[in-house]
Amino acid sequence: MDLLKNPFAVLRATPHDSRQRIIELADEHSLVIDADNCAEARSILTHPRKRLATEVAWLPGVRPELAAEILKFTAKNPENVSSPPIFSLLREHGAPDGTNRPEVTPIALANCLCSVVSHLPHLTDGAQDMIFELARLFEDVDAKSLMDAINEDRAVSGFPKVTDITAVEAEIQEQRRYYAEVIKTIFNGMPSGYLVERLTGLVELAADGGKTFCPYVISDVVDIYETTAQPFFEKETENIKNLIQAIGEGLKAKRSDSAVKEKIDRLVQVIQNWAKVAKPLVVRAKSMGSEYNEASIVLRLGRSLSLLINNEHDKAEFSLSLIRALKETFSDMEESVEVLDKDVQVLENILKEKKKTIFAAKVGFFFKQTISISGEGINWKNRLWDFNSITRVRWGGTQKFVNGVYRETAYTIFWGNDTDVVSIELKKERTYSELIGNAFVPHLTGEILYNNLICRLWDTVGVHLLKQYLQGLSSGKSYRFASALVSDFGIEMERRRFFFSTERVFCGWEDMVLFNGNGTFCVGCKNDKTLSASFSYLQDDNIHVLESMLQALWKRGGYRRKLSSLLTV
Repeated sequence: MDLLKNPFAVLRATPHDSRQRIIELADEHSLVIDADNCAEARSILTHPRKRLATEVAWLPGVRPELAAEILKFTAKNPENVSSPPIFSLLREHGAPDGTNRPEVTPIALANCLCSVVSHLPHLTDGAQDMIFELARLFEDVDAKSLMDAINEDRAVSGFPKVTDITAVEAEIQEQRRYYAEVIKTIFNGMPSGYLVERLTGLVELAADGGKTFCPYVISDVVDIYETTAQPFFEKETENIKNLIQAIGEGLKAKRSDSAVKEKIDRLVQVIQNWAKVAKPLVVRAKSMGSEYNEASIVLRLGRSLSLLINNEHDKAEFSLSLIRALKETFSDMEESVEVLDKDVQVLENILKEKKKTIFAAKVGFFFKQTISISGEGINWKNRLWDFNSITRVRWGGTQKFVNGVYRETAYTIFWGNDTDVVSIELKKERTYSELIGNAFVPHLTGEILYNNLICRLWDTVGVHLLKQYLQGLSSGKSYRFASALVSDFGIEMERRRFFFSTERVFCGWEDMVLFNGNGTFCVGCKNDKTLSASFSYLQDDNIHVLESMLQALWKRGGYRRKLSSLLTV
């Protein structure tokens, strides 16, 4: 109830006036103001139960002379009222009996401040200070003390004392709701961005950035704000989920890093905007020793994506940038930030390990080039090949004879993507230098370097390709190796016959045999000698990967099973 519209203010009455005096005042004022208003005010003030709500919303415990001065001051043009003068007026009055008991009760001062605030055209800095003071004062309101102050006034006026403290408590809570509605009205009509900024500032001021308990009145305002902002939160949370799904699909489809980064940047922007609107709720929750649940959900969504980016797609840089953005955005959520701190440490260590050189050597005769393998990829001729970008590998050796006399053995290693391929050639008998410590030491023969290099290539690229093939096969895909088509259940091969067109025949794993030829890996049908396929290690892509899958299937005695069953072994 507004102080200036209180029945006491309408009739110019005081809590010390008797029933008869109130009736007289109502009759007097009905001649100059609305008679119905006077009659209603008289009815409320002369009824002991109805009167209680008016007393709580008035200036209980304040002597009539001071109440008149307060009322006069409050009724001034609010635009000319700043918080320091009104605080001074209400606090400079000492208790008339010389005791230290404050003459202006907390609820009286709060009612006065609420009246001033309710008439302000907009939320000024002074109004924010008054709202904070209003909320702080309400924390000091005590039902027993208030009931005693009301009963002291009633003893003078002749009205029966209040004996039900629960009724006083109920009216206190009703006044608390009124305070919140008044504060909410000031925020109405503000541009949304300015509203969020002002409310955030108010909550941070009232709760000391979440370090102290948020006053009840401010918390009520935040509750109203949360209800109003709920459609925004629901819409933006759905938007966040859609972006996360799109990023996951982009990673799975092996979209370019720039395209993925663009979507991650967009996601961070949306999360930051969401968090800005949720800031008052986050700070309020922090002041209560908890975390705002909806913010925790959004943070978990972002963190889950970060783990997916690193764990399944090996892009620690993107994962780290997302985690750092989440950490900065949700800095008020201390428990969650501790988890994010650990994520940052792990990801930074992963990136450090990635940059460490696993293997390096210098190859070439006249113009030596350095090949190095690190966790980031293969660096060759000033080009870094990310392991995830490599879609094909092959390697093998050939012996050279001149007039039937052995001359040398050359080893060749190829790797590349769908559009480009590079190669390195090593001579068996030639000596190459390897990186040991911080220096390249010449001691490796071409054969040893070749074996070392293909081991590293298999551990990084080969295993990655093998996993990709098995996952694709499990989802129903088929893959072509040379002229053969490999599915989860077997291989479709070509049967070539003289005078007849080529025939394609499927052979399941249970009917298949594996063997090797000169520089080739071969498969055949045990019940049909005319059906077989031969793959060149040096000419056909990823044959070492195919052989590894089939040998693993045979080794585990699972040639009657699907090839993708290796994923679960």
